[in-house]
Amino acid sequence: MDRSHTALSRGRYEDIFRKTCNGDHSPYNIFQVLYSYSCLDCQRFSGKAQQYFLDTYVNLANANFENPTDRVLWFRRSFGTVIIGALTEAVYFYTVCLYRSKDECEVIDPVWDARLEEMGDALEEVVASLGEAETRLA
Repeated sequence: MDRSHTALSRGRYEDIFRKTCNGDHSPYNIFQVLYSYSCLDCQRFSGKAQQYFLDTYVNLANANFENPTDRVLWFRRSFGTVIIGALTEAVYFYTVCLYRSKDECEVIDPVWDARLEEMGDALEEVVASLGEAETRLA
């Protein structure tokens, strides 16, 4: 936390953070979008996106590298690292987000718990989809 914040500025930033956690660009919504670009079966959330990035990166790797090992390494360094990192960060921000008012923070929220579990399952699916995509790089 920034030590230069005053009690007043901390409260103002907390309000902004709460609004972000509940708005259109919440970590949960961002996670769903990233999932839709890289899922394997795409049965969670709203399914597969129109512009499926995973296939684009597979095609780029196949077009730009002759050696299958170079294709896999490039794919892992580019798409794999970015997607898994972004999804992991979205899960982290979801867990630290302030969704509810201060007096409700200590109460167990079954909806929040179910969403977190679904995000974990979706992350496992994306990891599996990256493995499946690598078989198309050989």
